[in-house]
Amino acid sequence: MLKEISWAYNDPNPGDTETAAIKISSNGGNSYVVLIASGLADKTTHYIWNTRRVCNGDDYKLKIIVTDWRGLSGEAVSGGIFSIFNTNEPPELNLIYPTGGEILSGRVTVQWVFSDVNLTDIHDFDLSYSTNNGDNYTPLAYLQGDTTSYFWDTVLMNNATNYLLKIIAVESNTLEKYTAQSVSGSLFTLDNGNKGPSQFRLLLPEDKQSVNLLKFELEWEKNGDPNPEDTIYYTLYYSTDTNFSNFSFVQLMDNRCILTAKELSEDKVYYWRVEARDQFNSVTVSSSTFSFFVLNHNKALSKDKTVLAQASAGMPDGGFLFIEKVDPAGYSSISAAKDYSAGDRLMKVVSNDIYKVEVMDINQQVIEVENVTVNISFKYNDEDNDGYLDGTTVPVDKLKIAIMDGNRGSGKWIFPMDIQSIDKVNKQVSARSDKIYLFSLLGSNVPEKLLSNINVFPNPFAAGKENVRIRYVLKNNAEMDVKIYNLTGDLVKQWKYGPGLEGKSKGQQEGLTNEIQWNGENGLRNVVANGMYLCVIDVKTENEKQREIRNIGIVK
Repeated sequence: MLKEISWAYNDPNPGDTETAAIKISSNGGNSYVVLIASGLADKTTHYIWNTRRVCNGDDYKLKIIVTDWRGLSGEAVSGGIFSIFNTNEPPELNLIYPTGGEILSGRVTVQWVFSDVNLTDIHDFDLSYSTNNGDNYTPLAYLQGDTTSYFWDTVLMNNATNYLLKIIAVESNTLEKYTAQSVSGSLFTLDNGNKGPSQFRLLLPEDKQSVNLLKFELEWEKNGDPNPEDTIYYTLYYSTDTNFSNFSFVQLMDNRCILTAKELSEDKVYYWRVEARDQFNSVTVSSSTFSFFVLNHNKALSKDKTVLAQASAGMPDGGFLFIEKVDPAGYSSISAAKDYSAGDRLMKVVSNDIYKVEVMDINQQVIEVENVTVNISFKYNDEDNDGYLDGTTVPVDKLKIAIMDGNRGSGKWIFPMDIQSIDKVNKQVSARSDKIYLFSLLGSNVPEKLLSNINVFPNPFAAGKENVRIRYVLKNNAEMDVKIYNLTGDLVKQWKYGPGLEGKSKGQQEGLTNEIQWNGENGLRNVVANGMYLCVIDVKTENEKQREIRNIGIVK
């Protein structure tokens, strides 16, 4: 608040000139240490005083001192004490460097200006920075006293393009502790010797690899940046032209990208490379350019390149053949099939690698189809070329492709009807199947006789409490006549089936497993006594017949 101070004086020497000074005491006149004004011109008798230049208080006195040109002076003091009270108001603050858009390096002087109408207020300054567009700020420095600059060593900071500075002024000597703040107007950059992203290689698919039209994944190394704080952005370029004169691109943050039939054309070769860029636009390009061949919609290749399938009939319009390696734990039928094969002398499970072949539309939704005929091949491992599947005692000559039974709840592996082939040069097994579902590679004992691989289990068994399984393999469809006799020759039980009955009298050249179960009851549905029984199996076709006999024990 402005107040007028006035006084009167005279000089006995009329021709003298004088100057005046004003001092103030805040302790009732004990001392006058604060100079309000000095050098006031000759004959001055009043002064407009900004009372905000002193602190609020109740014990003030003024002293006027008039001095002539000879150095002689006179003074007067206000008659009593008086009070000063001015309403405290917040300061004003403005950050003037950096304001945004600058590229800074090394030691930088951060500058600001401030003002406070309460001229005796003292201020501290809290300086902080943000690298996330102002969402959060990290403390940089706390400065005490009325200062207007700070030397900032930016070498100690991470390189980035999204810095903001904020400064807050805080009154340190008032009860109110009023504050003011100012933020740089826009983002600025710190760049202390930035380096481009590290060199990296393309990984998958391997160069010149065939890929599925429906979808497949590209992957490259994620080698980071010599400046670990840098953010890396990737751009994938792909083209049917080696010079990339016409290309498509995908921008992403990860080192993987999935392409689909919506972006690709079938039966074409594409070339691809990747560009890594940091926030300073420093660029590193993949060390090489790869190519891949896009299969047509009737072909599919598993991601691990183990299984290749091609549909020859039954594909619906708009359908895409697709192969996916599955987790056996997600299919109860796979566990059941493994248990079933434990009692099947025709086949041996040699791997947990199981592949699902299905038909999907362009949106990767499954299309349910009844019958699709596919030619399917499996790669096998025999790196030492000893003629055995690596890690097993199964000869490669015994390897066969099996499909989960068409009844998907049955949990049973079967071999496709057509004869399979083994290519020992390319180390793959091939077959033709008129259905698609779950496929795996199994060890197979191809039968030489019409009836073979008879397995009776459990043996002995507890009649009336469990069933005995009579499992056998047929090489051709045949008439079946199975009889159970006791040791005195009495007929206990009989089963007769015409040729080709599924699960009972059906055969194929690769061998097909069938099964009969007996609960231990006779023809009158009475449980038979403990003891030994004979199982007589007669099979007959137009060209051959065969009889086999097995013992069955009953222990209740």
